[in-house]
This record gives sequence, C-alpha cells and structure tokens, in this order.
Amino acid sequence: MSRRPADAPAPDRTGLSDAAQAQLDRLTELLVMTLLVVGPLQVERILTRAPGKDDSHHRVSLFLFDAPALGLVVIALISTNWWSARLTRDERLLRWGVGLWLLATALSAAAHPSFRSGQAVLRLIEIIAIGIGVHRVCRLKPRKMTIAAGCAGVAQGELSLLQVLHKDALGLFFLGETGPLQMLGASVAPKGTFTHRYLLAGFALVICFALIAVLARGGSKWLLLGLGICALPIGLTLGRMALLGALLGLLCLSAAVLRGWRTRLSAAVLLLSIALGMMLNFSGWVYKKEFSAEVDRGPSGRIALGHQALDLSLRNPVLGVGPGLYSIALAPRLGLAPGDPTEVLPVHNVPLLVLAETGPAGLAGILLALVALARRAVRSGPHAAGLFACYLPFLLVDVPYALPMGIPIMGAWGGVVWFVSRPAAGPDVNNGTVRAVG
Repeated sequence: MSRRPADAPAPDRTGLSDAAQAQLDRLTELLVMTLLVVGPLQVERILTRAPGKDDSHHRVSLFLFDAPALGLVVIALISTNWWSARLTRDERLLRWGVGLWLLATALSAAAHPSFRSGQAVLRLIEIIAIGIGVHRVCRLKPRKMTIAAGCAGVAQGELSLLQVLHKDALGLFFLGETGPLQMLGASVAPKGTFTHRYLLAGFALVICFALIAVLARGGSKWLLLGLGICALPIGLTLGRMALLGALLGLLCLSAAVLRGWRTRLSAAVLLLSIALGMMLNFSGWVYKKEFSAEVDRGPSGRIALGHQALDLSLRNPVLGVGPGLYSIALAPRLGLAPGDPTEVLPVHNVPLLVLAETGPAGLAGILLALVALARRAVRSGPHAAGLFACYLPFLLVDVPYALPMGIPIMGAWGGVVWFVSRPAAGPDVNNGTVRAVG
C-alpha cells in the first residue's frame, strides 16, 4: 500500500453516507453564508451583567452570529473525522494545538465556574467550528464564497465611508449601528456595524487579502472594484495595527508582485484605496499620532497592560484566572471596588490573554495552532503567507479574542488561511496558467 505524502490533504472520511454528507454540506453552506451576513451586525441580547459595569468584559450576552455559529458547532461534531490517523504534520500540529487550548480553557472554567467562563469556552468552540465550516464551504463553493465575502466587505466599506462623510452614525440602528462615533480631532473614526473600529479594520484586511489570493488564481477582474471598496476602512479607521497588517501582508506578497501582473495590480489597488482612506481622515491621523504617543506611555498603554497580564499570570500560574474573567480578576489589583464603573482594559495581546486566563497549557495550545497555520501558509506561497500575516498584528498587539464580534473573524481567518494554503496541483497563475486550489 502506498503511503500518503507528508503534505497531501487528508481524505474526507466521516462515516456518513454520501446523501447525509451532501445534506450537511448544504446546511453548512447556508450557515456560513448567514454568518457572513449577520456576523458584522452588532445586535446583542444581554443575559446578565455585573452591577455598575456596561462593557462587554463584564456581561454574558448573545449576538446574532451565535445562532449560525452554534449550528456549525453541531455539524462539526457530527461530520468531522476527529480521530483520523492519516494526517499531515501541519494537521496534527493544528489539532494538538487547538485541542490543548480547548482543554486548558475547559479546565480553567471548571476551576473558576461562572456564566462568563462558560461563555468563553463556548466561544472558543465557535471559533473552531467556524474555521471548519468556512474551510469546507471554500472547498466546495469557492465562487459563491468569494462573492458573499466580497459583498460583506463592500457593504462595510461603503458604510464606513458614509459615516466619515456624515461625521457620525447614519441611524441604521436596526442593523446594530451605534453612535455617536468616536471623534479624533476633527475626524470621525468609523466602525461600520461592529462594536469597535479595529474589528472593522481586521475584517476588511482578511477579506482584502483573500480577494487578492482569488485574483491571483484567475478570479474575475471585477473583484478589483470590490477590493478597492473593501480596503477603504483600513485607512479610515485610524488604526496603526491595520496599517501594519497591510504592510506585513504586502511584504509577503512581494515575491508574487515581482512575477505576476495580477498580484501587482491587486497590490496597487489595495495601496491606493488605503491611501484614499487616510487622506479622507488625514486630520484624524495627525491627531492620532500625538494622542497615541501619550496613551502608550500611560497606565492604559500596551506595555502597562502587558505588565498587568504577566503579574496576573504569575499569581495564577497553573489554571489562570479563568476564561473570560481577566478584567474581573484584574479590577481588585487596580484598587477598584465592586461596581466601580471604570473600564478595565484587557491585555492587547491574545497569547498573553490566554496565558493569564487559562495558564501555560492554554498558551502552548494557541502558539502551536498559530505555528501550524504559519508553517502551512509559508510553505504554500506568498498569497497564503500574506493572508496569514495581515491579521497577525491584531492577535499580537490587539484583543479580538476578548471582544465577542472578534470571534467569527478569528474563526473565518483561520479557515480561509487553511484553505488558501492547501497543497495545489499545477503551475501558478503568475507563471502563465491558473493554479488549481482546493
């Protein structure tokens, strides 16, 4: 019997009949498309909250995206072959990493039982299920997935532009838009229908670099128009991590830019759109430069937040303070009494947050998962590497994992990176022919 190559994809053997698998695939497609529509909508049902606290770090709530995400969890449990022995090195590394992260989170939640910790475990399971579902739909319906993601990105790009021109929210409260928007100097910082402008920027980055990968593999040139609109929030949201993510992604694409006209054109459209967004909000960028330097040196700067996380980790070295309980555990260390309305910011680094909340095992798990994604993406080529790198600053210098609406973005990013990084047959489009992917 011939042995499967180390980097060949594992076959889909789930034990289900073909008819049952086809039904689940159609349901997965429906749920993922629904997730793309409702994921960016800030429609929330608050179940419980801490007295005197009104931020997302002190309450338990349901968002619209939880409904399709929970459906994907059920399908993942039914249809995923969790115990396959025929896995590539990257697949084994990813499963070990995700499994260790989930186990550490569950054990920490058991040691610190609360509604918040239970919600955090569920949200991590949702990240995993969303990644699996997005990856599968990308494989089965790549064209439909590209159109749906592009439309979602275009909608948020247009909305953010209108918010900047209007200097405030547009009143689309039934879609979850909230106001008034944050003003930085004379400029407004748009956030679309997300809870935070940085979530919008990360969402836009992932879609932009996914579209660039599709364009490089023979996608319709009309996607360039969508790419240009999707990229506007990167320059409009006044976020340094968004610009850093775009720069890292483009650096990874540099090899493809040198040899492929499609990637050169896509990169040019991305840069022009980001530059246009920055020019429209130029006064805000000038103000942000001065304001950020002052904040970074203060008690709420990223360095100070990092020291707080390390202090909590050292005081809770085995199972952490409990998933979802970081801000609650940190408040007494800052001298805040119960019910004090002062917002306690989480550390702006996802691995450090996982370390503080779940202990060293959780940190090892998330790092293994990121290494698996990075290894596969880098080995695949510049487009997969760019897609991986563009979101990395948000994981290392921001906090999407602590914000509920960051959950579907993280899951979808992982699924898309894994899909774009799939071993492919045939020469690359930049050498003259379209490369078959997935």
